[in-house]
Amino acid sequence: MNKALVLALFLPEAALADCAEGTFLSCTIKGKALDVCVAGDRVTYAFGPAGVPELELSEPLSALTHSPWSGVGRSIWEGLGFRNEGYTYEAYLSFDRLNQAAGMEGGVTVLKGEKIVTQLACDAGTVEGHFDTLTEAMAGQGYCWNPADFRYQQGGC
Repeated sequence: MNKALVLALFLPEAALADCAEGTFLSCTIKGKALDVCVAGDRVTYAFGPAGVPELELSEPLSALTHSPWSGVGRSIWEGLGFRNEGYTYEAYLSFDRLNQAAGMEGGVTVLKGEKIVTQLACDAGTVEGHFDTLTEAMAGQGYCWNPADFRYQQGGC
């Protein structure tokens, strides 16, 4: 993978993805915007200057790597993974359910294989997110969550 794509996470500016069906996560990280959105049957990760993201990845809902909250712990969280040339960009959204004043948190972890390359947290106070965005989009495409297999399945919900 081009190292410039990983380094693009550190440059200032803002991105804007097409969020037709909903936003999973929107925030700024070191002055740049991160948008993770659902449009049609795809989920898009965009990071970079406004209107011209330096990195934009799109996955069909059916192929998306999804880590939903297990129901354990004080933080409710959810993560979505986007693959690109040996790297995975895991966008996450969370909040402390025992401290409502703490607000939403989010960010992205970049991995090469299983090794963490970098972890970037959203700037404080910039996080907007919706946990139900992915679940509603998947249901609209005929998928439901199968907790036994820890994945979405189509039909038989």
